[in-house]
Amino acid sequence: MSAPHFNLHPADTVHHPLNRWSTFGQQSEAIARFSNNLSDLLMPRPASASIPKQRLPIFDLPPLPPIHDPLVLKTVFTDRSALPRVGDVFDVERKEMRRGFEDLEHIGASVLVMFLAGWLCDAKPHLDFKLATKLKESIISNVTLSHLSSIYGLPERLDADPTLLSSLQSRCDIRSALFEAYIAGVYLSASSTDGTGSRGPALVCEWLKGLFGVVADWYEESIRGGEKVYVDMSEK
Repeated sequence: MSAPHFNLHPADTVHHPLNRWSTFGQQSEAIARFSNNLSDLLMPRPASASIPKQRLPIFDLPPLPPIHDPLVLKTVFTDRSALPRVGDVFDVERKEMRRGFEDLEHIGASVLVMFLAGWLCDAKPHLDFKLATKLKESIISNVTLSHLSSIYGLPERLDADPTLLSSLQSRCDIRSALFEAYIAGVYLSASSTDGTGSRGPALVCEWLKGLFGVVADWYEESIRGGEKVYVDMSEK
C-alpha cells in the first residue's frame, strides 16, 4: 500500500515530499470517495459505540508515534475556523492554504478501515461472522475513536477560533476526526521520509496493532459477557 501524496504547502510545490497531485482538493475528494466506498463494502460505521462511552475504561495505550513533518502536524490539529477566510471562490492559491484536520480525516479513515479489515482476521481468527461484525462496528465507532483521542490528549491540541474551541473540543465527532487525522499524519509524514513510501504503512500498522489489540480484547470480553448492543443516537 503506497502512501498518497498531496500538497500541504502551495508555495513549495516542487520540493515538498508530499506533493504529487496538482491540487489538494483533487486528492481530498478522491480519498473521500475511496473511503466511503471501502467503508460501505467492508465495515458499516455506526454513529456511536455499542457500549456506553462512560463505561469505556482508560485503556493502557502505546505512545503516539511522532509526526515529523511540521506542515502535516500543523494540519492535523488545525480547524478551518482558525484559518484566514477566502472570499473569492476562484482564489485557488488562497484556498490551498485553508487546510485543516477535516482534509486529513478521510485519509486516516481509509487507512484505519484497511488496517482493521486485515488485522482482525489475523489477530482473532476464532471469531464467527456475527461476533466479528459487532466487534468491528464497536471499534470503528465515533465513540470509541473519540475516547481514544481523549486518552491521547488530542482535543487539547486543537487550534480553532477561540469562540468555538471549547464546543469543538467537547464534540464526539470532532474528537474522533482528530484521531483519524492523526493516523493520516503519521502515515503521510513517515512515508515522505524514506523515499519509497513503505515506512508509513509499517509504522501505522505497528502502532495500531498495539492500540487495537487492547481495545478489541476488551470489547470481545464485554460482548461475550452479554453486554446489550445498541446505538446511542444522542451522541453527536
